[in-house]
Amino acid sequence: MDPVSSDIDQRGRAELLSARLTASVIICTYAEERWPLLLRSVASVQDQSRPPTEIIVCVDHNQALLERCRSMWEGGDTRSSVPISVTANQHEGRLASARNTAAELADGDILVFLDDDAWADQDWLKYLLAPYESESTMAVGGAPTPAFEEARPRWFPHEFDWVFGCTYAGLPEERAPVARLIGASMSVRKLALKEIGGFQSDNHDDMDMCHRLAYLRPPDQILYEPLAGIHHFVPTERTTW
Repeated sequence: MDPVSSDIDQRGRAELLSARLTASVIICTYAEERWPLLLRSVASVQDQSRPPTEIIVCVDHNQALLERCRSMWEGGDTRSSVPISVTANQHEGRLASARNTAAELADGDILVFLDDDAWADQDWLKYLLAPYESESTMAVGGAPTPAFEEARPRWFPHEFDWVFGCTYAGLPEERAPVARLIGASMSVRKLALKEIGGFQSDNHDDMDMCHRLAYLRPPDQILYEPLAGIHHFVPTERTTW
């Protein structure tokens, strides 16, 4: 077989592997005041060009919000064909345990996490899943950009946008390995997350997951894909001293 044909065959096999992957999008939420943002977050996943297998909304120890979510989504949402399920955090703790609760229920090969105060570009999931064409890829993160409630402070440097849970100046400008992902938009193979025992820290659970993955596997299996864009809400109170 000539090299060109071999390269075409490899690309075709990779695309086939990617198409066969199933993805569960998990959105954890805890505060009723974020309700309009949560609605926008879920709607953005429903409108993906590459739809997920399911959306799981996990409510973190808030009974009133749990009932509101169940009223909104249980029984099916006619906006799209993507099924939505609502569950309560079944463990002690906060975000890490909520993510673990949803991960335990998810059917997808890839677990995709989107913050409840963020909304995704239409091709977000397509770009986030593309690197999994390689069977060696274990986790992939996207690029959250800040969506300021008011104008961006002129004095705040782009190098520090990680403070808002957003991509920052200095990250790669094209797909590349990184040491850690940003939790507002990240994904991981379900089997890999199970291998490291799930999320184990409510403080910087995204960084904790990546460090434990890198400890067990080659670090270059954790990738950043800047084309997988989302918008992460930044309220006014977070832009002052």
